[in-house]
Amino acid sequence: MTYSVKRDSVPPVLIQWTEEIDFIVNAVDMALHKFALHAVITSGMEGSHRRASKHFKSEAVDFRIVWPAAQRDAVLKAIMDMLKPRARYILETDHLHVETV
Repeated sequence: MTYSVKRDSVPPVLIQWTEEIDFIVNAVDMALHKFALHAVITSGMEGSHRRASKHFKSEAVDFRIVWPAAQRDAVLKAIMDMLKPRARYILETDHLHVETV
């Protein structure tokens, strides 16, 4: 498994490594490896999230992923295929939010 955590985050990225978080991180990582891509975890339990966010229950992680525009749909499909039925993604403006269902 190859992933990294955002180093310059203030406050630092905080992740309570649960079975669900392990599943999410590994699923995204394995999907990206099919395309020789890499993710950076940008948020766990810290940060600005809505009050009922799954981030605060260790059920969500945000990723920064850079992919070629031509691969976007294929990459997202591969991620979705790895996550379902236990989790889902939401493509935000500047990151990929992944949470349990």
